[in-house]
Amino acid sequence: MTLIENILGLPFLAIEDWRERFRTFSVKINLRMTGQGLAIFKTVFKESSHFTAEKLLNKAQLIDRTVCRASVYRILPILSESSLVR
Repeated sequence: MTLIENILGLPFLAIEDWRERFRTFSVKINLRMTGQGLAIFKTVFKESSHFTAEKLLNKAQLIDRTVCRASVYRILPILSESSLVR
């Protein structure tokens, strides 16, 4: 099956496939996946435009009110390093 790529050059996949890639990468770097991390992940993949860390924090807290600023700043570089966001 040929994957069509989106505007960022990332293949179009279901969010479950992206989440599995994120979990696989997290295991590789010994990062424990928490509810906060998943809330941030879901929020990132719901966004259709650029966002700030503050906007991401506010929206992630709607999914999980325990998401904190430190978690956002910890997860963003991991998402970038795993090539899930740019």
